[in-house]
Amino acid sequence: MIGNIVAGLTGRVVSLPPVSGYKLWLDGKDSTVFSFSSGAVVSEWRDKSGNSYNFSQGTVANQPTRGTDGLVDFDGSNDTLTAATKFMDNLHNGGSNTLFFIVRLDADVDSGILGTNESGSSGIGANFIRLADFDRFYATVNHGVGGQNTVANVTGNDTFEIDTTYLVTNRLDANDATAANRSYVYFGTGAAIQNNTQTFSPSTSTSTNNPALSPVSGFARLNGKIGEVLWYDSDLSQANRESVRDWLISKWGI
Repeated sequence: MIGNIVAGLTGRVVSLPPVSGYKLWLDGKDSTVFSFSSGAVVSEWRDKSGNSYNFSQGTVANQPTRGTDGLVDFDGSNDTLTAATKFMDNLHNGGSNTLFFIVRLDADVDSGILGTNESGSSGIGANFIRLADFDRFYATVNHGVGGQNTVANVTGNDTFEIDTTYLVTNRLDANDATAANRSYVYFGTGAAIQNNTQTFSPSTSTSTNNPALSPVSGFARLNGKIGEVLWYDSDLSQANRESVRDWLISKWGI
């Protein structure tokens, strides 16, 4: 367990996740991890995990904007930020993962949040998507054969609506022998949603594309905002998962 640190000579107190071992930490509340092409227009969002898994966009017209509340706003048309390397293969190759997203949707449309592949019959990777039909969250893992999924966990109706800031947690293990246990989705402090029935074996190949925020992934780009992404390449214990959950809920006032 870790707490706060004092950053540099400014005396700025930085709140760290209460559980160590994260591989990616994108923190929208920290203005120092952004580069801007102008004003609040984001050209780079830097990873605070120490692994330098930074997300960037060189085309100004495709850059999102950061609000004063720390939420990074994607326009649903062209805005996207992409990592330089394919570092999230653990999501689809059968390893254990725990992901936390702070997300707010602005329009009732399909929206890709985070993805490591374009969809298609040979696509390999994982995608985390908001589905407009009945306001649902969709966690999917493709294994590159005939468009088959190893995970397809869709939450119930009216669980992921617009104009609300959500903490979404996803425990993901594409190789679990029990299909329903391959993906657990939680909204805030709610109960686990386990609707996966797919049993295809995961791929051990490299993902089709680099991880991206607001990817296409067969759906529209994100029309909404991302405040935080925190990824562990392990299945956190219940106590640790709830500790991170409560920290994020307090941080974002959810």
